[in-house]
Amino acid sequence: MKDSREWFVFRALAEELGDSRLYNELLKMGMNDRKAFLINLYNAMTFHGIVSYGRRPGWWNLYCFFIAPAVSYSLAGIPMSLDDVEHGLLRARAEYFSESIQEFQRSLRMPTVDPRIHMALNCGARGCPAVAVYHGSSLDEELDAAVTAFVADDRNVSITNNIPACTELFKMYFEDFVGSGFKPNSPEGAHALVKWILPFARGEKRELLAALVAPDATAFCIKWLPYDWQTNGPDIPVDKRVYTPTW
Repeated sequence: MKDSREWFVFRALAEELGDSRLYNELLKMGMNDRKAFLINLYNAMTFHGIVSYGRRPGWWNLYCFFIAPAVSYSLAGIPMSLDDVEHGLLRARAEYFSESIQEFQRSLRMPTVDPRIHMALNCGARGCPAVAVYHGSSLDEELDAAVTAFVADDRNVSITNNIPACTELFKMYFEDFVGSGFKPNSPEGAHALVKWILPFARGEKRELLAALVAPDATAFCIKWLPYDWQTNGPDIPVDKRVYTPTW
């Protein structure tokens, strides 16, 4: 693939994102157009990073890939890492972009987090949702469909003997789904998460989840399914310039 014309075109398009003339165009985007753009940007950057540098599980490798500047794009002349796009822009975490020179980043980020993005962002792990291309004009329908497909997979959500089991993806971003004040391992937190999932469930799974949160239902806790951090493609050789500590 690296020797193909399509790969050359992909890299050329990615480089065009760095054109400073895009600065105002990005800021003028409507919220759904901007959200779709950032989701697509994240997934494209992940794909580009894996093909260029390889990717492995483990805290050091994940730090180098997502947080360090190796897998970064220039966006209207401003460098953006995967961590910046996900947590700083899409999740609008307050600890990001606090410096005075980061007005562009603050202006570009979402006003609030939409938890459905977690069923659209693919970090290159086997536990991630499927990759798709998102469009601002139909974003709500597309994100709803992504969540519905994710919940339908028993590897992500299942119920056995009235005990719901959910992928740890929900646990990692628990506050995004249920708000602050709930703990992932508490009955109250479990009830809140199932209520969030319920509208996206179908068939028997929906009936079982509805029974769990019925007014006369007994308390329950979530069984967490381990998240699979293995790369969701072939193990491309890792670039030691990226993954070898310099100290």
